[in-house]
Amino acid sequence: MQRRSSQSAVTHRVRKIDELMDRASEALVATHYFECEEVALAALRQAHAIHDFDRMARILMPLQEARRQKRLIAADAAVVTEVLKPDALIDLRPGSYLLKAPGCVGMDGRLLRDLANRERIPVNVVVHEPLTMTREWPVVAVGPVTVRVRVQPAISPAPSSDRPPATAKKRRGKAKAAAAEPGPAPSPDLLTPEWFLRTLDLLGLGAMRYADAPTATARVDQLMQCLETVPEHELLHQTFADTCRDAMKEDIKPTRAAPMFADDEGEGGEA
Repeated sequence: MQRRSSQSAVTHRVRKIDELMDRASEALVATHYFECEEVALAALRQAHAIHDFDRMARILMPLQEARRQKRLIAADAAVVTEVLKPDALIDLRPGSYLLKAPGCVGMDGRLLRDLANRERIPVNVVVHEPLTMTREWPVVAVGPVTVRVRVQPAISPAPSSDRPPATAKKRRGKAKAAAAEPGPAPSPDLLTPEWFLRTLDLLGLGAMRYADAPTATARVDQLMQCLETVPEHELLHQTFADTCRDAMKEDIKPTRAAPMFADDEGEGGEA
């Protein structure tokens, strides 16, 4: 009797997941990307709770596409905003947001992304911490895991009217050999929507490094945590789906991976 009741409960949950999957597909066709993401993510979490790897793999496809469209819409807005303090951000609109140290920390970026999702505003959010000894930015994403990667600092492109005209310098004395002249200083990265897309890709690759469990079933749990932390990375979705399919072939009892907190130094901690 108890076994029948348990089977009935699982059947009910599977039916609810299928209903969510249908709703997510309909929302994607209607280009309602926020609704698709919200519903697909709910279905993914429910399927993960019962280790239904087949449904997880299928849910990840519309989830990836909805997030890709949101990311592109945010980039196409061609608006870049630098945020020094999270409470100074009042007017939230589509675009790319760089939250800067020391006034902002990793959790501020997560809260901003959650707020934008609730208000149906497409944004790309990056948070950087203070410069390292190598003069790089540790860029951080915070969630069930903490992921850091290092990038070259980026600067806002100056308006064309602010750029001084190029002038030729007069040389005095004898001309020096070309080999003796110093080369040009490396140009810093410009803070453009494309920079945000590249940086979010690096964060996704950084997150994937920590899905290294020996079995596919355990890696599913790790990748679930990574995706909750860095939801913008397409390859992470694809790798997750492939790992779910691999887990379907394993004849082992599913186990939960311990919560993982890792950064690029291999140590735990939050920003």
